[in-house]
Amino acid sequence: PLRVPRPVFHFVISKFIRSARANQNITISNNVFQDYFSATSNSNAILLAEGCNQWTISGNRFLQSAPRVATATASHRVIELAQVSGAGAENIQIQGNVIGFAAVDETGVYALSGPLNFCAVYLNGRSNGLRNIVKSNRITAIALDTTNNGTASSVPFSAVLIVQSGALVEDNDIGSQTAID
Repeated sequence: PLRVPRPVFHFVISKFIRSARANQNITISNNVFQDYFSATSNSNAILLAEGCNQWTISGNRFLQSAPRVATATASHRVIELAQVSGAGAENIQIQGNVIGFAAVDETGVYALSGPLNFCAVYLNGRSNGLRNIVKSNRITAIALDTTNNGTASSVPFSAVLIVQSGALVEDNDIGSQTAID
């Protein structure tokens, strides 16, 4: 698997193209995304925008190996489907990923603090496009100590946030029945 080297402050996979179908049928599978945090600006592990269609993001692990402190107001969105010029990603399959923990062996806590908003999966895809699927992911072992407050798309914590897009969200494990997280 791909292991993102440490320290990586802003690891982004994205495609900003004006063609509606420029970057299709991409698979990101069985990788480890580690320490992709920026203390001073927005950060993502994966950011998809217009021209990104029919992607599969599956079996990956997203973690922070040490506590992270934001020094400026920012958003930390692990996987983001964004809109640019009214067009966004569509038909994206986000399945079987683990978001949380400090290590691949599922120990420790993905700890964030400061003036930031956290979102594990942020969907702002095409309103009239093919639906996106968020299924069978684990979002757990995350600690957030933030000074931010907000509503709608700027809430301090979101596991899966759908701003705009057709989406199917099912069978995800969010939190834990046995641990405090």
